[in-house]
Amino acid sequence: MFEDYPGRLLTEKNTIRASRMHERFSSVFSSYKMIPRFTKNGYRQIIEWLTKEKFNFDPPASYTIKLDLGWVELPFVPLYEEKVLRTEGNYEIIQDLSGSKLKVFKGQEPFIDEFMPTYLQSAVSFWQKWEEDVKPRLDPTASGRYDGLEESCTQARKLRDKDQTFIVQTITGIYNYLRKLLGPEDVLYAFYDSPDMIRDMLNCWKKTD
Repeated sequence: MFEDYPGRLLTEKNTIRASRMHERFSSVFSSYKMIPRFTKNGYRQIIEWLTKEKFNFDPPASYTIKLDLGWVELPFVPLYEEKVLRTEGNYEIIQDLSGSKLKVFKGQEPFIDEFMPTYLQSAVSFWQKWEEDVKPRLDPTASGRYDGLEESCTQARKLRDKDQTFIVQTITGIYNYLRKLLGPEDVLYAFYDSPDMIRDMLNCWKKTD
């Protein structure tokens, strides 16, 4: 249904969105210089900039260890390719990093623009898809999964010993994990219709965690 479309990478759209958001912040905070660019990966940077430059808060007192245990997206290795599959009027059909097919507002992104997309097809739609394509992406021994972890832990120890910084590690909740795999509606049915698959997903997550 979706795979027949060549797909357009979201890199260009991300750049446009970052520029628009930067212009909006520049307009609101016109007396401030060097406002960070707002991108999907720079959300925390914007918050830290606001707390320091606008509200004069103390610097952040925590440091997050650089190990991806999932949050908005699942910790797949490799991630799915994020791309636009097709356009439908004022909407775009996209594939996100977790492999779901979503309907979103044209030129906007759920994370940046804070809206709930419409799930058209989840990453997992049947057992074989889970077993052969999705489950292997959660392999805890996958090459590259722990890149940068040793350096991050070294930095964490320095901050802990020098500034008494709180060291934290975020992890996605178990329900969000299932919701991202199956979709917000299908996950509810799956507990009744596919309990064995749900059980296998939970066992896989336990091993990954």
